[in-house]
Amino acid sequence: MGDLRPEIKVGLFVFAGILILTYLTLTFGNIHIGKERGYRITVYFDSVSGLEKKALVKIAGVDVGWVEDIKLKGTKAEVVLWIREGVKIPKDATAVIRTMGLMGEKYIEIVGGTGAKGYVAAGGTLGEGVSPADVDYLVAQLSDVAKDLKAVTRSLRNSIGTEEGERDIRETLANLRELTSNLAKMAANNRYKIDAIIENTEKLTRALNQLIQENRKSIGVTVANLERFSEKLPAIAENLEKISSTLADVNTRKNLQETIAELRKASANISTITSDIAQGKGTIGKLVKEDKVYQDLKETLDTLKEGADRVKRTKLTLEFKGDYMFRDLDDKYSYSSEPSNSYGYFTVRIQPREDRFYVLGITSDPRGDYDEENKYYYVDGKRHKIRKVKYERDVKFTLQYGIGLFPDLDVRVGLKDSTAGVGFDYKFFQDDTLVASFDVWDFSGEYSDHGEPRARVGLQYKIWKPFFVEVGWDDIFNSKFSSFFVGAGMRVTDEDLKYLLFGGGGVPVKK
Repeated sequence: MGDLRPEIKVGLFVFAGILILTYLTLTFGNIHIGKERGYRITVYFDSVSGLEKKALVKIAGVDVGWVEDIKLKGTKAEVVLWIREGVKIPKDATAVIRTMGLMGEKYIEIVGGTGAKGYVAAGGTLGEGVSPADVDYLVAQLSDVAKDLKAVTRSLRNSIGTEEGERDIRETLANLRELTSNLAKMAANNRYKIDAIIENTEKLTRALNQLIQENRKSIGVTVANLERFSEKLPAIAENLEKISSTLADVNTRKNLQETIAELRKASANISTITSDIAQGKGTIGKLVKEDKVYQDLKETLDTLKEGADRVKRTKLTLEFKGDYMFRDLDDKYSYSSEPSNSYGYFTVRIQPREDRFYVLGITSDPRGDYDEENKYYYVDGKRHKIRKVKYERDVKFTLQYGIGLFPDLDVRVGLKDSTAGVGFDYKFFQDDTLVASFDVWDFSGEYSDHGEPRARVGLQYKIWKPFFVEVGWDDIFNSKFSSFFVGAGMRVTDEDLKYLLFGGGGVPVKK
């Protein structure tokens, strides 16, 4: 490969890139070569909100088909599923609409089912499916819960409102503190006994487990006898009631009368407390009477909804790119291992706002690491130096924060290939057809002759969405590695991914 001409290398690189991009297109676009065999079944849902045609159908996380058609059947949504040949759907299985990925795409998961009742035939019906949870409905339910909580707290607020009630609460808290202190002292004084009790409990548990295993059959008989006994309990209770009515013991009647009196007294106390809370008396009554609790809960729900809206508005862009450098190394250096001329890039752009974005990237850099050795030799009494340099490919990371200064100009700052860097992007057209970029990083000049930073200027042209080509000049200030380069890649957005996955199995055309 080292003797091939640069034109042949570029051709091989572009051909390999086309093969990879073709494979990705077939995979993400759900494109099949030839007519795939399968059959159709029908499932009914109360709601299919967010589910679209071409959505995946999975069993245990494995793709087994897709949604072929969705239409209204009375008040139900009728969903026709296309299932691959050889996949059997149990009649007792359930179809559930679920969400996957960052974009929240819906798909159908078929769960459960043993096949004991047979399998759904071609053209058959699986039955009722489980619809996804509705966020608006949940918010409405939470609002009703908040109203109920407000009513309860208002009732409590009107019950404990007197100075006597506050004093009782303080005395109760003091008693609780004293009780917990006594319990802590008791536990400390009887620590060894407690350990012994725990050990004996473990032994008893093991013995009981062994006893149950040895007498499993007898236990089953006992359970059956208990079931028969429970069926006779109503008659036994009726007989006991008749017997109790005939009891004439004076002490028993006296104890029952005292118990009833205590219950009446406790009921009166509870009624007094709830009445005070309802009137807004006492510390708890004042707290419940205010509307601040309800307002705080409402603000919390609004904040959660706003956060969900922000996530929905966030744009995601993925970029795969490869570059090839046309450079000849300087003859004044001796390289024991010349660095490769090919670079690979994977970049993720997260844009929560129109004028703010984040860039996360990984670079496969053939100059990522190197070892340097200087050797000296003498000719005619003069010393000469030979520099031995060995390069190794390494992975570099990019983490940058971007600001849109103008509609056509973006500025990026942060880490570029694991060093501090800054970059600029200028868009000649709003649809990113032609973009010029300029980056400067590695200000320490580790790979340069005289400490110059690494600078790169490039021009990208989108030839056919989502594919683009790129030309430019790399390492402008470094005479050792300065080189013209060409590249190609693919850039897809979250909308492109939705189209590729669910938009009809084709590649989106250029806008």
